[in-house]
Amino acid sequence: MRSASQLAVSADGEYFATFERHSALVWPIKAATKARDPLRLHHTKSFTCIALGSKGDSFAAGDASGRIRIWHDLNAAVAAPEVDSKQVKCTTVHWHANPVGCVAFTEDGKYLLSGGAEGVLVIWQLDTGVRQYLPRLGAPLRTLALSPADPSIVTVGLADNAQHILNFASMTIKSSIRGIQPANLSGDENPSGTLSSSRLLRLHPRQGYAVLSATGACLQFIDAIGNQSVMRLQVASRNYVAQPHQSPAFSEPAVLAAAFSRDGATLVTLDTRPTGALSHKATDSCLRFWELRLGETSELAVDGSGNAPYVLTTCVNDPHLKGVLCTVGLDALKRGVLYKDITALEYHPFEHLVVTTSLDKEFKIWQRAPEKGGGAWSIRSVASYGDEPLHSAAFSPDGSLLAIGGMAITLWDAHHHTHSATLVPPPGQPGAVKTLTFVASSPFLVVATKDTLMTWNLLTLSVMWSYSLNITSLATHPTLPQFAVSVSRPSAAAPKATGRVETPVPAAPAGKKAKGKKAKGKDASEYDFPEEEEEDAAEAAAGEREAPASFPEPRATSYALLFDAAQSDPLAAWGLRDSAISAMAFLNPQLSSKVPIASEASLLVLTQ
Repeated sequence: MRSASQLAVSADGEYFATFERHSALVWPIKAATKARDPLRLHHTKSFTCIALGSKGDSFAAGDASGRIRIWHDLNAAVAAPEVDSKQVKCTTVHWHANPVGCVAFTEDGKYLLSGGAEGVLVIWQLDTGVRQYLPRLGAPLRTLALSPADPSIVTVGLADNAQHILNFASMTIKSSIRGIQPANLSGDENPSGTLSSSRLLRLHPRQGYAVLSATGACLQFIDAIGNQSVMRLQVASRNYVAQPHQSPAFSEPAVLAAAFSRDGATLVTLDTRPTGALSHKATDSCLRFWELRLGETSELAVDGSGNAPYVLTTCVNDPHLKGVLCTVGLDALKRGVLYKDITALEYHPFEHLVVTTSLDKEFKIWQRAPEKGGGAWSIRSVASYGDEPLHSAAFSPDGSLLAIGGMAITLWDAHHHTHSATLVPPPGQPGAVKTLTFVASSPFLVVATKDTLMTWNLLTLSVMWSYSLNITSLATHPTLPQFAVSVSRPSAAAPKATGRVETPVPAAPAGKKAKGKKAKGKDASEYDFPEEEEEDAAEAAAGEREAPASFPEPRATSYALLFDAAQSDPLAAWGLRDSAISAMAFLNPQLSSKVPIASEASLLVLTQ
């Protein structure tokens, strides 16, 4: 036996079992230390999950075809010195259309519970074969745990990091516990592939909650300091539908972007949904405008169901639809690539203005009607510059400027929507601007392309300094002239990432020697990620491990770097092992009295 996939123990503690591919093995625990072979149970299909009855008299195993095999009178078979597994009484039940995700016996052994990708809890009455169903649990079932105090209570673990506590006697959900949920069940955090951030992460201006995109076309509000999920907002209507086994993956409805007004009373969201036209990748988008329904206090009021108190006021389907294909022909339709994808969504810091950019080479300014309690939204203006798709947008902190990123950066008067200036990247640094943001309390604009980080001085309209790095996310401090970036470390087969600055290279901390290979040249220096030999030697050394100032953890897979916008030398750097940073945001201690943080720069990092 090479590896055990799952371990199951009977409730009386007499037996334990595991499985590997087509074979399940059962041992009596009292005889586990003795040299004896387990009872081997074979099947033509691969097992996916197992469960033992409370007294070890029954054993159930779900397989990849959706069937469940149940072996009976297991006590005698396990106790026998030698027994042919074919002689053990076995029955097969089948309802699941996908591989079975979990199985569990009730304490009395009369019922078997099962679940899988269908999002349905199936209750099997073993004596009669009658089935009962508790459907629409919202995600595939992964685990089942029955309460020892109340046989009718079962906890169901879902693939979206949620736990439902169910009463299967009354077929009701008693309560739910949610952790940080994935953006969608497919694992793709940015289905459109066009938004500047790989994962939606915003901070609520009123409460400071972290707002994330979640499965089921929802927004999830997380109290990052209290470490709990506070509420959810169902952005788009959606019923979970299980994907047929071994069929091509299809897109899920997903929330790709969100932006709040300064006081948090207005919310704008962007969601996409599959159209089903010619390809599972073809999607429609919807821009939705929400108004906050305030409770009796100034804080967000949550109803009994845990829903966020926002009310939909305006809905715009395909706000940038032009019907123009990137390439001509049926192949383009099969890829689902249309010049309608929205690439950025930002809210004006003071006025009720929203900007959206798109691959259709235009950006649009949306304005709310001046009605009490929030009026309808409509387009105020449409503009474009050049003949290139647009990828990013940002308002300045004082609201006077709007920056639009494409192959170049254009600056616009945010009130009159007139063109003010164009920032063209220096030669040798091409690429579309995938994200940009103004730095507070400074004249600087931070820009990230696919492989370059640049800081522009808007007083001189020139680049102050730049790094050649693969930036995955970018966040700016709300009040200080600081920003943070996350950097992914390349694989061993990829070219080594380097940090190149036009001003002197960042120095190592005092008393430490910076490692790395220094590049030749008068005006630029480079630091490489450390070689494996250097890592091993450093770990073997008695003193502290030496590492480059920019990359303090040699074996890390991703890094977070904190900068002062006016300096190329990072203020701080952190390395994460076995984790990729998908989004970042600065926490503001002034937003909530619950934040026990004295630092003015507290960084929230979302990993995957």
